[in-house]
Amino acid sequence: MLTKVFLIRAPRYVSALFGKHDSLMPPLAFLSLAAVLRENDLEVKIIDCSASKIGWKSIRKIIEGQKPDIIGIGEETAFAHEGLRLAELAKEAAPHCKIIAGGYCYSYMEDDLLKNSAIDLVVVGEGEVTFLELAKEMDKDDTNKDFSKIKGIRYKDKDGNIVKTSKREPIQDLDELPIPAYDLIDFDDYGIGKLWDKVAPIEHSRGCVNSCSFCILWKHFGTAKNKRILSCYRTKSAERTAQEVEILLKRYRMKTLYWCDGAWNINGHWNREFSQKLVDDGLISNWWIYLNADLVPRDEKTGTFKKMIDASGQFNAVIGVERKEDIELNALNKSYDQDDVAGCFEILKRYPSVWAVALYIVGIPDETEQKIKEIVDHVQLLNPDGLGLMPLEPEEGTDFSQGMSHLISSYDKDHYYDYLSRGIKMRYITDKQLRKYIRKYSAKFWMPKIRWKDLFGRQNSIVHREMMKFGINATKAKIKDKIKRDLLGMPVPRYNYRCTYFGIARKPEWYDL
Repeated sequence: MLTKVFLIRAPRYVSALFGKHDSLMPPLAFLSLAAVLRENDLEVKIIDCSASKIGWKSIRKIIEGQKPDIIGIGEETAFAHEGLRLAELAKEAAPHCKIIAGGYCYSYMEDDLLKNSAIDLVVVGEGEVTFLELAKEMDKDDTNKDFSKIKGIRYKDKDGNIVKTSKREPIQDLDELPIPAYDLIDFDDYGIGKLWDKVAPIEHSRGCVNSCSFCILWKHFGTAKNKRILSCYRTKSAERTAQEVEILLKRYRMKTLYWCDGAWNINGHWNREFSQKLVDDGLISNWWIYLNADLVPRDEKTGTFKKMIDASGQFNAVIGVERKEDIELNALNKSYDQDDVAGCFEILKRYPSVWAVALYIVGIPDETEQKIKEIVDHVQLLNPDGLGLMPLEPEEGTDFSQGMSHLISSYDKDHYYDYLSRGIKMRYITDKQLRKYIRKYSAKFWMPKIRWKDLFGRQNSIVHREMMKFGINATKAKIKDKIKRDLLGMPVPRYNYRCTYFGIARKPEWYDL
């Protein structure tokens, strides 16, 4: 009888800027999926290789020794190649095992995955119900298995043809889902980071009310109508979400909540009800939260935003500004304009406990250095505490990737998706120039903010301090290598580094073990 399911996150590089504990947090999707499977009498195990310092040789031994019947993988785009390597390793270690892939990235690469990787089945969209039905079907004799009736999957039939079943509609009542299986991981493995102290991922909603052309989230959680995918927003009740918060803060003693919602503040009534409940119950913690800029003024007018601030300790607000010009925002199908953005940051600066981060997209097809410079000049007017210049990665399945298919490089397993290099051809600058401009103009923003009084006096100074330390150490290493190579004629090895997330990711010492 099929009962053993392993949900595995492969070994990965870690941030050289902030370290392991800020570039890794518990996999919320696995926790949610595991809770549903366990509730239906399946044996489930979550293995987060990076958190537990399990290298490639060790994970092979685990799979060979414990022989799972199903392995589920679901990596972020930046680490998709690691998941595919894990699938190949798993097939070698346990040939009988079925490999199921899902999540934002793999859901929209089904043709390539089924043709060119060790993946057996792909779950498209929301995964809890689909994965459960697959596991139950796999428990049947080979003669009785019929995957064609399961919605939301892709697989190869006996003749090698790819079969695509109809779309799985989203779960309408998220309160029906069990509490994520937090007990299946050890939060201590994730340590205490420099950006956040004892962090836990959490969500109160899925989907969105908007349909930005570069975003896959709204499609992933969307609904089908007339052969089109439409945005579909749903939220848990305030009571249910508060229950999850209480478990994380009291049972597991978490101090920071990282809200995974694409836009946390869509429902103003919910925002107020939930925040008030946290205040009444004394469930106060630090937050990292993504907000829609146009909805912050709405909540400020009703007093709801202040309730949100009261319900949190340190309030780290991330705003997707995206571009400087309204015409460019319209091209990305954003729902707000620069007046909304200016009003949002003016409100955020009123609250001392708020650390506001502005995210901008760079690397659009007609990008230039002048446009990036103008973005940073625009940022100075908003005066946020932090800035992120994020290259526009053409995520598979997005409206952007479909409309720009003639500019997007074809996928291959040796290509590393990341947040400092590109998968799209730009008309006026190269990938190398883009990386140079990101570093140049990020430094233009950050360096004036790194003051000695900030490094030792402000609540948020830890971020500035770690950035300065990284810059000093990187400069020392570069000078040391230059002396070895140019003055002493000594060979300088190529370092095991990749570009990802906070800039440069390094290969941890346990990675190959």
